[in-house]
Amino acid sequence: MKTLLISCCLLLMFHAEAQPFLSPDKEWRVLIQSPFSLDERTYALRIEGDSTIDNKLYQKVLLASDTLLQDWQEVDIYLREDDQQRVWKYQYFTESLLYDFSLSIGDSVEITDDLGLPCTLVVTQTDSLTLADMQPYRRLKLRSAGDPDGSFFGFVE
Repeated sequence: MKTLLISCCLLLMFHAEAQPFLSPDKEWRVLIQSPFSLDERTYALRIEGDSTIDNKLYQKVLLASDTLLQDWQEVDIYLREDDQQRVWKYQYFTESLLYDFSLSIGDSVEITDDLGLPCTLVVTQTDSLTLADMQPYRRLKLRSAGDPDGSFFGFVE
């Protein structure tokens, strides 16, 4: 569930025209709420610095979870983009697909959750949405291949 919430929040940053996802001027705020308790948690993510792993250039992910979201700490997560509109995550000595922004209705994609477990998502609907910056964003409705009734929205490109 946590991965899905993070994915939704990160997907908000994609414009209808292809643009780089990983840049130091972007910051993502993540709110995690449990449907079974009143517990909620907020943290922020941003990109800062480079790292080369297995001859591939990755961006370092920083996380702030203090009350003011200002105490940035390096976490062992690295991200990179390829030229096919995909974002890859390197964590626990393994590279896995985080996002694929070239998906269409009916396409499926396998992502890996925070525990390293695979999760297959299927695109069931696409449309566009204009946000506060007055730019159109492409929106995908995704569902878990193992849960035909479940779904969530993400914004891409």
